[in-house]
Amino acid sequence: MNINHYRTFILLLFFICFVTSCNTKPDINKVDKTTLHVIDSIKHYYPIAHKKELNIPFRIVNTGKNTLYIDSAETSGNCIIIKNSPGGPVKPGRETFFNLQYKSEGLFGYNKHYITFVANTYPHTRHTLVFDVIIVPDEFGYGDGFDYRYEPSYNKKGGIKEAVEGDETQQGYYVDSSELKYK
Repeated sequence: MNINHYRTFILLLFFICFVTSCNTKPDINKVDKTTLHVIDSIKHYYPIAHKKELNIPFRIVNTGKNTLYIDSAETSGNCIIIKNSPGGPVKPGRETFFNLQYKSEGLFGYNKHYITFVANTYPHTRHTLVFDVIIVPDEFGYGDGFDYRYEPSYNKKGGIKEAVEGDETQQGYYVDSSELKYK
């Protein structure tokens, strides 16, 4: 073999090692366990008009002493697209995000969805994120067919449109007081 064959062989070997090392994830059951906290793990979004899309971020904080790895994530429906799944390592004290896109086209009324993910956490490895939303059909317009809490009398500033789609300056959702007491 001449020198060019050796160079080609070494470059090929280096390339194979590089590609396979980038695609390996640690086995969740074999790495050290840690803990996590999801900020607002249950979100209740304000009613939205039919065909509107929601961008839904879930903030996850590694509260343990070891690196956090998130192995897999599943959604409860094909109307949810995971735009960013935090698969990489998250150092202790750092945070990451699940960024979801929710498409309401073809859906009406009350909709509740779940996102389940697996991580190297103690005492459980499976975690569930929840959000719900009321989708107001176009033919109802703004004002018919949604919960009484969103009537104009409860929202003088922005009127019916803001009551249905939420105040753009706010987060667009609220959480249960029962969830807050566990923080």
